[in-house]
Amino acid sequence: MPISAEWGIRIDQDPRTGDYVASDARGVCPVCRRIVTFEILYQCFARIQGNNRNPWNVHRILECRSQSCSHISYVLLELSSLYGIDRNTDDFFIHPSLALEPKHPAVPVHISTDWAEAQKAFGVGAVKAAAVMCRRVLYGAILDKGCKEKPLHEG
Repeated sequence: MPISAEWGIRIDQDPRTGDYVASDARGVCPVCRRIVTFEILYQCFARIQGNNRNPWNVHRILECRSQSCSHISYVLLELSSLYGIDRNTDDFFIHPSLALEPKHPAVPVHISTDWAEAQKAFGVGAVKAAAVMCRRVLYGAILDKGCKEKPLHEG
């Protein structure tokens, strides 16, 4: 997906070694959902041969600097150049891509478990699996409320 406006990355070249170094990582933490500056725990720059659109891959392990979070995320940036980000063509991936909301105590466990699985599937792009799990959530809620299973329109 394109790099959103909330995310920023600064890449410099070390004058002594010529190596590229990312010195800044800012964005929205997928867990606490705050805009934060991340601690860069690990980073690796790789030039991908044969990829003319986005030949640079930047792999990063980031830690949220929010005191209440400190969650670790993996980020992959596919960049067309190391001299600036093109938000229209450069690609951005983060894992986990979203945080799951805490389960509400009023929702039965079997329904909330299916709902959590649907969110996880959607978060990794498995939309058909997410749709199947959403159907399980719907049926679980219908049966929990005492509606007839078949046909649903009579319930």
